[in-house]
Amino acid sequence: MTRTVELAAIAPPYRKQKKKIAMYRITRFAVLSIVVSCCAAAHAASETDWRAMARYEYGQDFKPLLEIDREVIAVMSEPSKHAAFAARLAGLLTDRQTTPAAKQFICQKLQTVGTPAQVPVLAGMLDDPKTAEMARTTLEQIPGDESLRVLRAGLTKYRGELLIGLINSAAARRDTAAVGSLGTLADDEDAVVAGAAVWALGRIGGREAVAMVAAKAAQSPKPLPPGLAVPYLRCAAWLLDDGQTAEAVAIYRRLASVDESLPTRQKALQGILRAAGDRRTEIIRDWLADDDPLKRHIAAAELNSVELDTAILDPERLRDMPVAGR
Repeated sequence: MTRTVELAAIAPPYRKQKKKIAMYRITRFAVLSIVVSCCAAAHAASETDWRAMARYEYGQDFKPLLEIDREVIAVMSEPSKHAAFAARLAGLLTDRQTTPAAKQFICQKLQTVGTPAQVPVLAGMLDDPKTAEMARTTLEQIPGDESLRVLRAGLTKYRGELLIGLINSAAARRDTAAVGSLGTLADDEDAVVAGAAVWALGRIGGREAVAMVAAKAAQSPKPLPPGLAVPYLRCAAWLLDDGQTAEAVAIYRRLASVDESLPTRQKALQGILRAAGDRRTEIIRDWLADDDPLKRHIAAAELNSVELDTAILDPERLRDMPVAGR
């Protein structure tokens, strides 16, 4: 209540001076952030906190965890301390007395301060179903080839939920070196694994990944399921961003077919417009007169973002348009 009254007293009337209130709030937040950072910079958790953290169980007082968390913040402002701090955290992961809850917390902290030096410990944790997922998500966040190699190797080593997670990690890291393994998994007898692999290929991109997704799309009946249509659309977007406009448009035109689902067609038609360049206005004009209601809808939605020249608003053309297009 005190803080509310204080704000009301200091801040100017909302309706009249919105910008001043916004600046006041931003300044207040910035000051508080500086204060917290300064306090954290001088903070180091006690040995008692470290011992208590390692024995932490879910539901207990998490004060020791907060103390370690504050030290993480302090270490983040001093890169020279990252290695030693991360090493101490990782050392607890191999201690048999460290609880599962503590290991979960430690892995979360290593996602922030972890270095390649912790990769071997985390790699070993992948073999234990109780720690595999926390290790995987931590490896995903640690930059460098060391973590990538472990995640990539897991694609041919593990099965089940861990494999699905490793596929997702390969996609999140955009690991082009994993494309070969993902292409194999895209034909896996487990439909969930195969679907995850195709999804990852679409997210990673690259000519090899595009070819693999295109091959899967060619084998699939229409309409393509979302789990295949979305990766294929992403492949087209990758080609377009890479300057391969003709190849991208070919995919967009295939996915814009009336045999595809409405959401797929909509994204594909929007992709065609994105790739149109100088022909964009011409295409919009033609779509406004098209018999396809979806093309007319997309073209009409684009009118606010294009110059309404006489080519679009020509009365002769308007008379020739379907009533819905007018």
